[in-house]
Amino acid sequence: MTLSKLIKEIGNTYLKEKESGEFTGAPVGDLVRNQMVEELKNIEKLKDFKIKGSIGNGQFASIPWVVIMNEEITKSPTKGIDIVFLFSADGEKVYLTLNQGATYFKEKNLKKAEIVKISKSIYEILDSPESEPIDIDLRSETALGKDYEKTTISGYEYYIDDMPDSSIIESDINKLLNDYEQLVDKYKENGENLDQFYQYILNSDEKNINCSKIYLEIL
Repeated sequence: MTLSKLIKEIGNTYLKEKESGEFTGAPVGDLVRNQMVEELKNIEKLKDFKIKGSIGNGQFASIPWVVIMNEEITKSPTKGIDIVFLFSADGEKVYLTLNQGATYFKEKNLKKAEIVKISKSIYEILDSPESEPIDIDLRSETALGKDYEKTTISGYEYYIDDMPDSSIIESDINKLLNDYEQLVDKYKENGENLDQFYQYILNSDEKNINCSKIYLEIL
């Protein structure tokens, strides 16, 4: 099954299987955790990345996801920066995004507006970005589902019933990879420390906004 068809199959079956309540052995779990992961691993530029899919832990999550991680900057989708496919809770859309681990921000007790500002500031430090800014709506009622929306840096929106060809999705992945590589380089230049990286982001934006409050909280 092609990447495009896999994504469409996941979108069309996830909500039905979630409503059935039969989490253990759910066929969509294989689609997300194995088949889509393997299809992504077949993309040459992703061979050195860690790729993982999830439909939840013991029960269906509101938002199933498949994450692509450069382990130089993140080893877990809860912290750091990654590329992630996020399937909306209503089964109508999937977003391919350059994103950040929401748990990190929760531990820093940052407010929604502060997280959104940081996410926008990260995009603004990119030199000639290839991906596009995006506001995502995952139609989720859960706190974690809403967190994914705040931490999004850039990305693409696809409708499940009108999925583009796999070649277009791969092209969009490549654009995100190029921007991701820039961020990894900036992370390395700033001590390979996430706190220092975010300090750099905030310092870069001080000429345009007053970041003092966010700066103090994130440290």
